[in-house]
Amino acid sequence: MIHPIQFAIPSENIVPSPPTKREWFSKIIPGDGRTYIYKAWQEESYHSQYQQSYFALTRMKAGWDGLRHYEILANGCVPYFVKLEEMPEKVMTWFPKKLLLEAKSMPGVHEGSVDESFFDKDRYADILNQLLNYTRKYLTTEYLARYVIEKMELTSPERILFLSGTHRRARRPDYQRCLLLHGLKTVFGDRVVDYPKSGTSIESKTVGFEYCTEIGSMVVVFPMLSDCRISKSIETISRTGFVGENSTV
Repeated sequence: MIHPIQFAIPSENIVPSPPTKREWFSKIIPGDGRTYIYKAWQEESYHSQYQQSYFALTRMKAGWDGLRHYEILANGCVPYFVKLEEMPEKVMTWFPKKLLLEAKSMPGVHEGSVDESFFDKDRYADILNQLLNYTRKYLTTEYLARYVIEKMELTSPERILFLSGTHRRARRPDYQRCLLLHGLKTVFGDRVVDYPKSGTSIESKTVGFEYCTEIGSMVVVFPMLSDCRISKSIETISRTGFVGENSTV
C-alpha cells in the first residue's frame, strides 16, 4: 500500500506564541531572486521578517510541497498560498488547507497587499492561533517520523537503518529524507543508524533555511545487532545493491 508523505519542520523552530506584527506582507517573493536578500549567516533576520509579517507569499514551484510553507507557519505568519485552490486532494494531505483558504478569503486580503479598512485583526488572530497549534501538533518532524513508523505497522523498532545510497546524487541534501531523519533521530535517538555518514550536521540547522542533514531515503528495521555487523551488512548492500541470503540484515 502506498501512503502520502510531506515535509515537516523541527519543533524547536516553532515560535512559542504569535509575534508582534509590523508588516502586512513579507518582502520575500518566491521566484523573485531580487528579494532573496538573506545570507546563510542571517538566519535570525530571515525568521524575524516572517515573524513581523501578517502574511507571506508562497506557491507551487518544483512541486506543491515546499519548505517555505512550513518556515512561514513556524514563524507565526500566515502563508498566502497562491492557487492553493488548485492543489490536488491527495497532495499534502494533512496540510491545513482549509484554514489557509479561510485566511485568503478574509475581506481586504489580496495577493501581496491588505486593505486595512476591511481587515479584521481579531479574526486573523484566531486563524493564526489555530495554525500555530496545528503546526505544533501535525507539522513537526517528530510527527512525520511517528507517522512513517505507524504506516509501516511498527510499534517499537529496536533499530532503524536509514539508507541514502552511495551515488553522489544520493549524498546531496534532500528535504524529505533530511526532515524524516531529523524526526526519527529526535524520537528514537541512538536506535537510528544512518548510512552512509555525511559531513552535514544532524542538529536542526535551518537552511533554505531549514535543512538538517544529508542522510537516507529508506527505513529498514532489523533485530538488534552489534555495530560491527551492522556496518559490514550495510557495506554488502552498498556494493551489491541487494540483500543476499547469507546477509545479517
